[in-house]
Amino acid sequence: MMSSDRKIIIKKVIIIVIIMIVSGIWIAAYIDINRRFPVPEEEIYSLNEWFNDSDAEIKVNSIELISAEDGHDLYGLDEGNNKYDMQYFIAKMDVKNISGTEYNVERKLNSHMAIKAYPLGYFNEGEIITESGASNVILQEGEEKEVTIYFILGNGVLRTNRRWMLKKSRMYLDFKNYPIHKAVLLGDVKGI
Repeated sequence: MMSSDRKIIIKKVIIIVIIMIVSGIWIAAYIDINRRFPVPEEEIYSLNEWFNDSDAEIKVNSIELISAEDGHDLYGLDEGNNKYDMQYFIAKMDVKNISGTEYNVERKLNSHMAIKAYPLGYFNEGEIITESGASNVILQEGEEKEVTIYFILGNGVLRTNRRWMLKKSRMYLDFKNYPIHKAVLLGDVKGI
């Protein structure tokens, strides 16, 4: 029979070998993931600067934070019972179709665009505002149009007692995250 000291040593060796095997697999997977999905390049733009994004040229003209009442009066926004804490970020941008076909702004642009604030962690996707109420804006080849997009800021997204932190955050209008991260640095947002 084996002595109890020898059994303990064998158990420790087996545990160490298992830990080394699991660590080796984890390291190999980690390296493989970073090789397949490297950190994206960044292209950061300013307000009123043109850039290309998915068959369109885009220029963000302005962004502001308005109250729910102003959103209803100016743009006809009605989000149910218009809670007192609701506000809207309103972004106005020029979009020019440079593709050879029709450009559906809702599907091709709005589907991968969001407003973000770092380090606060605010993230929200927007909706297009049009005079007709339809959010489906289609641009013909070579056509340029101003598009207005609103982003809801309510208690579910960011509580009112934390909104002062938006002043200290870097705010971006993100357009694409991978393989090239394209964003517009917003700077001072009117209304915050």
